[in-house]
Amino acid sequence: MGKRTLTAVRLLFIAYSLWMLWLLFGQRIGDWSGGPYSAFMEQNLNFVPLATIRRYSNVLRYCADFGLRKQAAVNLAGNVCLFVPLGVFLPWIWQKLRSFRRMLLCASGVILAVEGIQFLSFLGCCDIDDFILNMAGILLGFVLWKLAVPILGSRQESP
Repeated sequence: MGKRTLTAVRLLFIAYSLWMLWLLFGQRIGDWSGGPYSAFMEQNLNFVPLATIRRYSNVLRYCADFGLRKQAAVNLAGNVCLFVPLGVFLPWIWQKLRSFRRMLLCASGVILAVEGIQFLSFLGCCDIDDFILNMAGILLGFVLWKLAVPILGSRQESP
C-alpha cells in the first residue's frame, strides 16, 4: 500500500474515531438527572448476557408500536454496524493486528474501555450485550478486510 493511501486511511480512521467518540459519549452529556445512583444503575447497567438482545428481539417480534420497534432495530443493528469499520481500519493500519487472535484481544480491549468509561462516567449504558454486538461488528469488519486483501492486492500489482 502506498504512502498516500495509508495517509488517507489514517485520516478516515481519525474522522471515524472522533465521530464514534461523539456518538458514544458526547451526545449523552447531561443524560443523568442527578437522581438516585441506584436508579441510574438499574436502568443503565446489564451484566446478564443476551438479556438486552432478547428484550429487543421480543419487541421486534411482538410489539406493534412502531417507535419501540424502530428503537430496538436501531440498537441491535447499530451496535453491530457502527463497529464494522473498526474491524477494517485496525488491521489495515497496523500490521500486528492482522492476526485473528491479536485483533480479538485489541477489539476486546477497545470495547471494554468504552463500556468501562460509560459505567464510570454515566455517559450511556454499560451492557454486556453491547460488548457482544460490538465484537460481532468488529469481527465482521475483520472478515471483510481479510476477504478484500486479495482483491486489493491484485489491483495494485496489475499494470
